[in-house]
Amino acid sequence: HEEAAGFFRRLEEQFGNYYAAEKYLALYYQEQGNLAEALNHCFLAQGDSDDEFLDALRKELDIAYIEECENALAAGTLAPEDASRLCTSYIRTEQNQKGIAFLQNHPEYTSQMEHAHKFLTILFYQDGKMTESEQENRLWQAEAATRLAQAKEDGKNEDAVSEVQYDLSIAHTFQARAFWGLAEKEGKGESAKSLCKKAEQAFEKALEYTPDHIQIHQEFLDLLIYEKEYDKAYDLADKILAMDEGWFPAVVQKQKAAYELGKAQDVVDLFYQAKELYPKYIENCRVDILMENTAFG
Repeated sequence: HEEAAGFFRRLEEQFGNYYAAEKYLALYYQEQGNLAEALNHCFLAQGDSDDEFLDALRKELDIAYIEECENALAAGTLAPEDASRLCTSYIRTEQNQKGIAFLQNHPEYTSQMEHAHKFLTILFYQDGKMTESEQENRLWQAEAATRLAQAKEDGKNEDAVSEVQYDLSIAHTFQARAFWGLAEKEGKGESAKSLCKKAEQAFEKALEYTPDHIQIHQEFLDLLIYEKEYDKAYDLADKILAMDEGWFPAVVQKQKAAYELGKAQDVVDLFYQAKELYPKYIENCRVDILMENTAFG
């Protein structure tokens, strides 16, 4: 196994992330008891595939890693870098209350974490606590904005600046989700409308940082359909389809908007477009969780 792992590491060094190499390195490091490294390779393997085996493996690794970290915490030996990884495992396994308690009760770790407010934003959101999530989100945004300004001032390379911009985009996306969640709890009325408008503004801000992020555009479109803002939805669907003409959800929602706006010929044309795209969409259909793949992977 050591010889095979050495081969896969060389393959990784020469060609970058490769599904088979990452998958078997994950299994190798799991066998060696290095759960943090196993999780890293499992995540890299998942980036190139939709594999039920890897989904199950990562869940197994996350659960084992949480137990290992909790034992280290009780013994007073948990390393700061493991504390951050522990938070991502809490998020992925949706052990939200345990994650929140850890972050709130252990300032000795959170004071050293770059992303403590980000973790709390996601954990509160997953736990249905939208107000708390939005409050933590503002702190996440403030920290990310400071890091972005510092990166530009220091003349960091384009990749480093883009990484922080991406983080800000995801922060604003979670803020939009929180406002939308609060609006749903309000039901109808001016308060709900005001919260939806705040969600729109947050999506717009997110897209300033990542204008080509089609999933965020899609979430924004979902919100507009929810609000029955059909003119805006129709235009946004057009924008998404200019980015990817085969993006099935946007075709369906554009048809919905066209129907509500009385665009009869568009409804017919979009029906046939959706009918043509549907088999391929089902074949390639995959649930992409934005928190897992973009927010903290």
